[in-house]
Amino acid sequence: MKGMTAFSRREITQDWGSLNMEIRTVNHRYLDINLRLAEEVRFIEPLVRQMIADALSRGRVDLTIKYSSASLNDSRINEQIVKQLLGYQRQLNDMNSNIKALSTAEILQWPGVLEMANRDEDALTETFKDLLTAALTEIEEQRQHEGEKIKQLLIGRAEEIKTLVEEVRGILPQVMANFRKNFQEKLMQMDIDLDSHRLEQELVIFLGKQDIAEELDRINVHLEQVLTILGSRKTSGRRLDFLMQELNREANTLTSKSIDIRLNSASVQMKVLIEQMREQAQNLE
Repeated sequence: MKGMTAFSRREITQDWGSLNMEIRTVNHRYLDINLRLAEEVRFIEPLVRQMIADALSRGRVDLTIKYSSASLNDSRINEQIVKQLLGYQRQLNDMNSNIKALSTAEILQWPGVLEMANRDEDALTETFKDLLTAALTEIEEQRQHEGEKIKQLLIGRAEEIKTLVEEVRGILPQVMANFRKNFQEKLMQMDIDLDSHRLEQELVIFLGKQDIAEELDRINVHLEQVLTILGSRKTSGRRLDFLMQELNREANTLTSKSIDIRLNSASVQMKVLIEQMREQAQNLE
């Protein structure tokens, strides 16, 4: 059981320079990977995406990688990009002579202008893999820790709802009997001559429509499914999302059928608990 909120920062320095990595994850319906990579290490993007996809199945992932060269002697100027920049600058000057020209420092800071001169991509890839593996391990530990907390919260809320269901079952016969009695007393006060057999038939039909035993059974079934999922080691967030919708639907039906203030109060409490569960379930992977 894993949550989706975590953060990790990693940095490594070697002869060629340093890599600085930050990765954060938050809840999202699907796996959404957003990368901000230094131009010098952009070639590792496919590897980054694959490693993240292998480690995580759900959540928004923001990963930033910064690269710093140990020395300018290890860098070279990408003449093609510089020529393109200067060409664009001339076009802008032809359009408006008041446009400020790029300075040397601004050109050098442009993405891709400075490249690693003697880049050992294989060595850099292995270094990065070790760095990202360590970061994802930390992310995994944090998400598991969060997931365990959410799991215990969901179990607690599910048990509270089950208790409410049993309380409602206990008072349901009395509620139905009270309604029948009150209904008959009101008819007697109205002093209307009605066919008693037909009246009894209509009353039975009405009480049948107000019977909530079926909804209570379905709530218990859904809660058992929730507890089964929480006891499983498989990814479960989306399945729990669906069950929260089903629980909420049954609670709404209870409210619409309520003919007693005690039933109404219980159904409202259930809806509050279900909403709390739904909000927490959205944070599970």
